[in-house]
Amino acid sequence: MHEWSGLAAGYDTEGRHDLSYLAYGWAKFPVLADKGKRTALTRQIEQYERAAPGFPVPFERHVLDLPHQGGTTPVAVHLLGPSGRPVLVASGGLDSWKMDLHPLLVQLVLHGGVRVMAFDHAGTGESQVPMTAAGGFEIVQGLIEHARTIGNGKVGHFGFSMGGYYAAHSGLTGAVDAARLPRHP
Repeated sequence: MHEWSGLAAGYDTEGRHDLSYLAYGWAKFPVLADKGKRTALTRQIEQYERAAPGFPVPFERHVLDLPHQGGTTPVAVHLLGPSGRPVLVASGGLDSWKMDLHPLLVQLVLHGGVRVMAFDHAGTGESQVPMTAAGGFEIVQGLIEHARTIGNGKVGHFGFSMGGYYAAHSGLTGAVDAARLPRHP
């Protein structure tokens, strides 16, 4: 972990925030089990935002207040791509979070004609609540409802790894207009 953080700090000094946020991603991998990994996540967020002006697509970061088990919870989302398009809600897995999937998400924007709303599902990344079946789906439903208001009204769900569980649920329940899980060879 120390080596990845050191590499990330060096990239920051060189002004290579695009490489710095990736290296901090490895420093925090696979879970936020100690102070060093939590610090790496904080620095990854900082470096990601500093790298954003160089992204090939428009970027916005928002924190939404979404329903969760009778209350609400803050959920950080990254919007990639221009407005007015269908919104693709996208999440990673237990150890691959929204910033870790950035290159893939950019390609979905560039070649898929969508605006991506990336998030970390409950119990991962920036989430402040544990993963539970009911709570996780409730948060995803809140994201889908918000997504309908920021695009052209059409919403899809892409789930990578464990995120596929939530994408399958969204598609099978009809909560979204389309759902996609990556194919395995």
